Amino acid sequence: MENGDIAEGKPIIPPKVCYIYDTRMMQHECISDFHPEQPLRISSIFTKLAEAGCIHRMVHIPCREALQEEVTLVHTQKLWDTVEGFQNISNDEILNQASYYELLSLYLNRNTPLAARLSCGGTIEAALAVAEGRCQRALAIVRPPGHHAEPREFMGFCFYNNVAVATKVVQARAPTKVLILDWDVHHGNGIHLAFEDDPSVLYISIHRYEGGTFYPCGELGGPKSCGKGAGLGFSVNIPWPDAGMRDADYLYVFHHVVMPIAMEFSPELVFVSAGFDAADGDDLGECHVTPAGLANGRVVVALEGGYNLDSISDSTLAVTKVLLGDPLPPLPPLSPSEEAVKTVWEVGMAQSQYWECMGPRIPVPKKGSTLSLDEILISHRAESLYTKHNIIQVNLPLREHCLIGGKLALSYAIVTFTPSTFSFISCRVTSNPTHLIMLVHEPPEVRAVVDPITCKVLLGSSYVVDVSQDIISWFAPSKVAFADVTVPLNPARILDDELDRDIAMYTWDNYLSLENPQHIILIGQGKGCDVIINLLGMRSASVMQKTRGVVQIANEGPVPTIPRNYPELRDWYSENSQVLVPIAQVDELESGRFANRQGAFVGIDGGNDLSTFVRSALPRIEEFIEAKLNGYSQ
Repeated sequence: MENGDIAEGKPIIPPKVCYIYDTRMMQHECISDFHPEQPLRISSIFTKLAEAGCIHRMVHIPCREALQEEVTLVHTQKLWDTVEGFQNISNDEILNQASYYELLSLYLNRNTPLAARLSCGGTIEAALAVAEGRCQRALAIVRPPGHHAEPREFMGFCFYNNVAVATKVVQARAPTKVLILDWDVHHGNGIHLAFEDDPSVLYISIHRYEGGTFYPCGELGGPKSCGKGAGLGFSVNIPWPDAGMRDADYLYVFHHVVMPIAMEFSPELVFVSAGFDAADGDDLGECHVTPAGLANGRVVVALEGGYNLDSISDSTLAVTKVLLGDPLPPLPPLSPSEEAVKTVWEVGMAQSQYWECMGPRIPVPKKGSTLSLDEILISHRAESLYTKHNIIQVNLPLREHCLIGGKLALSYAIVTFTPSTFSFISCRVTSNPTHLIMLVHEPPEVRAVVDPITCKVLLGSSYVVDVSQDIISWFAPSKVAFADVTVPLNPARILDDELDRDIAMYTWDNYLSLENPQHIILIGQGKGCDVIINLLGMRSASVMQKTRGVVQIANEGPVPTIPRNYPELRDWYSENSQVLVPIAQVDELESGRFANRQGAFVGIDGGNDLSTFVRSALPRIEEFIEAKLNGYSQ
């Protein structure tokens, strides 16, 4: 009898879990040297599951090879033809082409096409078994992995994108809303690209990112990469800033991002791209997640990465026990790291315009006499600078990037100049100075005290801290012209890089270049440091020609880095910069991987408070500027 037939008036209950496994996938192996993506990855898992008594509790589904018409639902015909052509390659040709394929993080042999078809076809069969009700959940023990394989390119140990192809096959048989959860330590760029404009597939990836420097590198895995077109909001990246993330961090993002968005999406089928290179003991991932912390897979679990045989076997066993409904050992009390909390906040802000469950929940009156703090601060600051220093404010006509709850909100972006700087702003005063200091900084900080009963701000006990005023007061009386740029702190963290570039380009092209000062000092603070780095990259030749020195006040957050593809600018920046950081961080920064692109570090013993830090740094800043401008007479 087939599943679903009725015996004695009762329907046969389909098996709880089925699995896919085929030893023919082990024929894909590296012939030249040891490789972490080795055949033992799947046999070790199978052995572990058998020893634990799990295999006999599951139903084996025969594996089959993926068909050309299935693979080309995601990949190009050219990619299919190229992979299939490997079955005719000789060992000598493999060795001669090894360096090329190493650039793509691949190896191959004549059995690679068969293994790739089986890996993809096995994942398809696992998905169809669940989608068609032949089992409740499925585990696909397959290799080579697939989530890095892009529609037009194979890479990162992957040839065919197993989960993406299986999703397309299921959807070709019946319209299905699919959630793909990818917890491999690397971003699944291939899955992301396959569905970035498809609202029927929600792709959530938890991965190590490191500002886009961790494989597969680039901005596609960043928090602001949310899809395109109709698929906007259906790509959710949760990018870890570094190695070392643990159980508490993964559980935190599951509770605060993954599950809320997944429940709001309400999928009909769930895939888990289960990479275990985030598990304890894996050298490629370097994260510390025990199997219990990873055991949240459900429905269709397809193996991706994971290269320590013990770690990948233990982790798969934990996931399998969850699929079978077995209880797991309880975790001890856990607290997420500061990095995890910050990452979840950034992801929440980026996704708040697409999902009701994300983002701030601050009620804003739609009507009535209301003023935002932005408006108040802008007005007060303009009046203060004009009254104290005769500095004139000019609004920057930038695009409105800030999005809260799907609605546009004004960004805090203003630029002010001393009257002697630009004649067309200062009542046609025709002076044309050659020396200019430009300060680029964050908005003033509001330190509010809230009544614990009424939740109203206690105005008499609350303050606005504007450290830029300290710097302006220090330099404004001098004969050197002064330009002040306030960078918006974008609450939704949407398009920050584009906004930084807009401010840098607009200020340089429409103000600084017009009056043509010959001796410029650039000072950045907070987000202003990123704006200056963008300016250096976008206008490197003219900036290096006219700028005598760069001061970066980087008392907190990551130190900005010169892009790696600007070696001349990097050398210039190292010689002409002063990067002010807490004195306790100097040794660590100077020995870091980006030290040669982050400028010359100067330690400041100013504590954690920004105001105290800046006041402590002012003498060093003045000394640096005087030294850099020495010899250039006014």
